[in-house]
Formats: sequence, structure tokens, C-alpha cells
Amino acid sequence: MVLHPEEVKTVAADTFAKQFRKRDTHLDQLNPFWRNIYKVQHHNQKIFEPLCDPFDLEEWNETIHDLSKRSSAGPSGIDYNIIRKLPESFVLILLKFFNFCFLNSRNPTAWKQSTIIPIPKPNKFAFNIANTRPIALLDTFWKVNTKMITKRLTSILTTNKILQGRNFCGLNHATVYLE
Repeated sequence: MVLHPEEVKTVAADTFAKQFRKRDTHLDQLNPFWRNIYKVQHHNQKIFEPLCDPFDLEEWNETIHDLSKRSSAGPSGIDYNIIRKLPESFVLILLKFFNFCFLNSRNPTAWKQSTIIPIPKPNKFAFNIANTRPIALLDTFWKVNTKMITKRLTSILTTNKILQGRNFCGLNHATVYLE
């Protein structure tokens, strides 16, 4: 059992380094079958055009309405309850910022940071960091922005039946269709 603070830091760093290591992928070495599958499908390009429309206040309000009331704040310390109470004038500024970020593929460096907290696995922890599952607390503004993009993409994928069979991972189960 590791109890000394410096040893705990070392074990924690090693454990998380193994869990979040860079995967060894060789996309350039795919066989022709898989290369063809991952090739850009231009025939669906028009279907995805609404994905790049500017975000508006209605979309913001729908997204904010769906946010969990129990979610933890990220590194900024701003939680969803604070975001829900923002004045409309500030929300409009945020939407301009989100639109700029999305349409120019630019995001603040702070959005790339998170706080990782190890959550003990039930009945197995025994003070061993390897028996935890890490959760990442992300910036809530980044999560709202991502949620708006995801809602749009989900709508496009389900409305146009882009995904087939059981290829619906991450979509709202109420909107999923099986063929």
C-alpha cells in the first residue's frame, strides 16, 4: 500500500499516463477496404451544411434547458446554475464568441484543460489508485458549445438516416432507428 505523498503522486501519474497514452494508429497503412470506408463522402455534403449555421438565442435556450442541475463545475468554477442565470446581453456576446470559435476552428487554450478526479470503483478501491475511474471536469462553456454542436449533428444524422443498423452510438435513444 502506498501512503507517502510523493509515492502517491508518482503512482497516480504513472497510472493516468498508462490510461491516457497516445494510441499507436497507422491510418496511412489501412488496407483498401477500410481506406474506402474512411474516404470523405461528398454526396452527403449538402446535408451537413446546416451544421455551420451561426448559433442563435433559441438554440442556446434549448441547450441550457437540457443541462443537468447536478453537474460539477470545471476549472473555471462556473457551473450550469450560473450559466442559466446569465443576462441575455451576455449570452448574445457568448454566442458571437462560440460562432467565431466554431466557424474558424479556434478554441481558447483554457478549453483544452480539465481537472481529473479519480473516483473509487465500488467494492474494489482498497486504497489502490489503479482501482479508480478518472472523470474529467471540463469548462462548462466548452461543454455548452459542444452540446449545441452535438444536438445539431444528431438532428442531421437522424433526420437524414445517415447512420445505419446499430451505428448510432451517442445519439439520443428516443430518435434512433433500426433497419
